[in-house]
Amino acid sequence: MSLKQKASDERAGPGAKKTAGKRLKKSSDFFDPSRFRPLPPDKLFVRGLVEVQFVESARSGVEKWNFDEEQERQKFAEVWTTDLTEILGKHNLLNWRPSFPLRYPWTPKESDRAAREAYFKDGRDKFVTFSFPREESVLDIANELRKLPEIKKAVAIPEIGPPSSPLTEPYTGTNDQVVNPCYGCLTNQWYLFRCCVPGAWAQQATGNGVVIADIDWGCNISHDDLRLRVDTTVSRNVFPGSPNPMVVDNGRKADHGTAVLGQAGAAVNDAGMAGIAFNASLWAIQAGTDGLRDHHLWVAAINYVRTTPSTSRKVIILEIQTGGFSNIEAIPIISQEIVLAIRDQIVVCVPAGNRNTSGDAGLDDCGHPIDDTGSIVVGATNFHPVMNQLAESNGGNRVVVYAPGDSSHDLTLALSDHDYNERFGGTSGATAKVAGVVALMLEKNNQLTPGQIREILKHSNKPVLDASMQQIGVLLDANQAVAEARGVNPLTVNCVTVN
Repeated sequence: MSLKQKASDERAGPGAKKTAGKRLKKSSDFFDPSRFRPLPPDKLFVRGLVEVQFVESARSGVEKWNFDEEQERQKFAEVWTTDLTEILGKHNLLNWRPSFPLRYPWTPKESDRAAREAYFKDGRDKFVTFSFPREESVLDIANELRKLPEIKKAVAIPEIGPPSSPLTEPYTGTNDQVVNPCYGCLTNQWYLFRCCVPGAWAQQATGNGVVIADIDWGCNISHDDLRLRVDTTVSRNVFPGSPNPMVVDNGRKADHGTAVLGQAGAAVNDAGMAGIAFNASLWAIQAGTDGLRDHHLWVAAINYVRTTPSTSRKVIILEIQTGGFSNIEAIPIISQEIVLAIRDQIVVCVPAGNRNTSGDAGLDDCGHPIDDTGSIVVGATNFHPVMNQLAESNGGNRVVVYAPGDSSHDLTLALSDHDYNERFGGTSGATAKVAGVVALMLEKNNQLTPGQIREILKHSNKPVLDASMQQIGVLLDANQAVAEARGVNPLTVNCVTVN
């Protein structure tokens, strides 16, 4: 299945496509690469904050918390051990509070008793945030707390940042080779064929009846390829006190969410490109802007998607990494909310992070292990004519599957309503592609659990190689994944298989 071309130019060579009156926007037109540079070491962590997960709820001090009146406390909790209070006192604890609120604005109205029961049932009462003077070393404090037997986790809160990648993307094409376009033309969606997406389409999988919720830095939902696919009744920003929660293009980063939703679910409408799950219902959820980077808002966004009623299966794209380009699951309360979403049978797709080819998605910015939440952690590959090579992406055993994420050759939607870009990659683009395929799988079998989907994705026979030509994982194979979701052998289809 391919998208009908608006026009062709024989002089440009086979496969080249005109923009059909649309201007090809270069990244320099609106994209500031400095927004996606890694933070310097002295700015990797939020000053003064340490987040702790207790082994037992009874040890946290949250049990008797008055959520209606208390914002924070200066006094130590009576249930804390002497060793804990000595560490907190030595580092001049200013105050502490539960890491999770009792309710969010969208939480269904219920009695305080019911709300507290749900709070404790979900294990939220084990999480506490400590606040110290800005000059205290949060890394040292976390290391000391981590040694206490009553503490399961203690982390300095990493600064958060958008996934690093430039922008640009266009048209379907006919194979998995990058076409050298003519001047003013757009390149092809080579990655669709490398991942055998046409094979999944041939199995009548389009994403119909499945929700893809992109939690991102903003999105232009009025783009030609999105406005009929985005559900504006549930799309929202989660900013506290927002005058208009339904506005999701706040700040200067709406280009990112526009590009992500383009690859995952752009409509097939003869306008330019085809999203992988082009009949899925898209939710645009904004949790950050260029001036607002609060990890609690990303927790709130996951909660919003998790608790908003829908008769459809849900897939979350979590487009965030740490300031050091690590897996965002390093932040305990984000990790916990992901666990709760997966418990509710929501499939959560998480970027591995764009640190470098030697980075490990299973380690945080300090080298500590990150617990496996059950999410689908996605790594990225670069374009190569015959191989699938690791891009500037973290790898390791936590990566479930890799997908194309080439910052020089991958095509998607640009920020303005009618334009396209051809440079949107990294683990941002890779995660969008995997989420699209997961939606295809759920359309064909909505009884699949998140764990079963992970296992199916791991069955791909497309190897991913590192710089030394050693296999480190497998590439997304949409044809195989949809076939296994249906319980049949992968169909023989006209798509390129890369050895």
